[in-house]
Amino acid sequence: MNKMKKINLLSVITLCLTVVLVFDGCSTGGTVERINNKPVQALPLAGMRVNEGIKMVWGDKVALVGLSPKLKVLAVYPNPRTGGDKIIIDKDKNLLYLYKQGELYKIYPVATGKKDQYTPEGNFKIANKIENDSSLKPQLGVRWMGLSVPWDEDRRAHHDERAPLGHKYGIHGTDEPDSIGKHASGGCIRVSNKQVVEIFDLVEEGTPVEIR
Repeated sequence: MNKMKKINLLSVITLCLTVVLVFDGCSTGGTVERINNKPVQALPLAGMRVNEGIKMVWGDKVALVGLSPKLKVLAVYPNPRTGGDKIIIDKDKNLLYLYKQGELYKIYPVATGKKDQYTPEGNFKIANKIENDSSLKPQLGVRWMGLSVPWDEDRRAHHDERAPLGHKYGIHGTDEPDSIGKHASGGCIRVSNKQVVEIFDLVEEGTPVEIR
């Protein structure tokens, strides 16, 4: 078997295994897109070069698989179901997925509520952005992106006026870097101070935020 046939066979095997393992239980029907010579800063997954790969969208999941120079599943992430900018936060995995123009930009580790009901679930928007302001307490780090959480999604209080305005729940930095990756907050989404600056500069007020 020549080298080209081996590569094609491995590509098919990788594709089949990824569909079975990654998309098990998803609805039938999806798309497969070939990726060739993706520069480091190009999307999806800025910061990683892909010489040859496959992007698969199946139901609520997306997988990016590298085929060359090495067979590897590069990332598995939620389908944003939008062509615009968006943030998705997975409370179980404590991960924040940032999408630009409908494509994954980067995945960030975060901390969420120490109890499941502390961090609200649903579809919200970034209501405000605050940087280096005297109103930012040390525990909020260097940036704040408030979330417009309606009263009926706020499980910690009834009719707290701060929640819909983006002054109660937010994505922010932290003075407790060791808490990242854990269920440790009072309800907000903590990000390292370095990464929260990056996210802050990449999103605008009004950006959709889905917490699940």
